[in-house]
Amino acid sequence: MPALTLRAARRFKASGNSLFERQAQKVPVNSLLQNDGNGDEQSRQTSGSSVSGRRLVVLMFLFGIAATVAMWVYWTLHLTPFMPFQKSLAAEFKNSSPRVSGGQRKISDNSPRILRVVMRVPFDPTSGDSSAQEEIDGTLRRIRDLAGQHVNLPEYEILEVHLFLEVQHPASNEIRSQVFRKNVTSWQDVNEDGSPHVSQQSGSDAAQPGSAALVPAG
Repeated sequence: MPALTLRAARRFKASGNSLFERQAQKVPVNSLLQNDGNGDEQSRQTSGSSVSGRRLVVLMFLFGIAATVAMWVYWTLHLTPFMPFQKSLAAEFKNSSPRVSGGQRKISDNSPRILRVVMRVPFDPTSGDSSAQEEIDGTLRRIRDLAGQHVNLPEYEILEVHLFLEVQHPASNEIRSQVFRKNVTSWQDVNEDGSPHVSQQSGSDAAQPGSAALVPAG
């Protein structure tokens, strides 16, 4: 009996060694090396994508800083000089939400310097009746007086005023707006380029078309 057990053990050992040799022959060394190379390539690709992601985050962060600085420069150099005038308009005309800016349409074409005011009013600036014209004329003249107190008005050729009224409807709101341009010196109606404005509308405060954005003048 012990002899049979010993022979069985030897046969099992021999069969195990031959099986291991057959499995080893089925896996070439080149295949193992190729697998190692693929792993390195995948690792490099993963590392490259990680670096690209970090660069993208850094670029977005730098872009945000640049945009913030640009807005600060614009606000400081272009809008801050008009803040006293804007505050005086807000105090004079309640709930008017005034916005003030100044400059030229294009510096290169020697266009006139414009002082622009945008504000809400409690009356319809598009109305042509006499009472509305009186309100418009009084509002424009008061804006000119306040501008003379807070802005060096002789530096500008045109006072451009955008008046608008918000009309609430059940379904939606309607905005009625009109633009008025006055020569600062003569107080005559003018176009955006400073030329005299000829209108078929009666009255001294003839409405005019809208205007383009202003470029700060040096």
